[in-house]
Amino acid sequence: MRRVLPSRRPCITVDAEYNGMPLVVTIGVDPATGAAMEVFAHGPRYGADLTRIMDDHCTIASHAMQRGALPEELAKACGTVPVIEDGQESTAPASAIGVVMDAVNRLPEHVKWIEERGR
Repeated sequence: MRRVLPSRRPCITVDAEYNGMPLVVTIGVDPATGAAMEVFAHGPRYGADLTRIMDDHCTIASHAMQRGALPEELAKACGTVPVIEDGQESTAPASAIGVVMDAVNRLPEHVKWIEERGR
């Protein structure tokens, strides 16, 4: 069953990047629980095919989260590619959609950063 969100609710907007392309990700939060319940993302070129794909993905991801899907599950379902950072092997999202879901999955880190700065 879909959780209906209040008309006015808090959100957090974070910057992200995919292949050098800046993305802006806004995460809508359930005011009662602090859980991510919706996501919106925009790239540098409004109207581009990638923008329309991200809009559709964000709608689907938002519906899934409002029906109980966890951001961690959605982020884990996205593909990854191997990367080497500071001499350490790791993985990174393989697509812009993966970057968006990674940002949603890291909501607690974003909240902590804001709280530490008293904003």
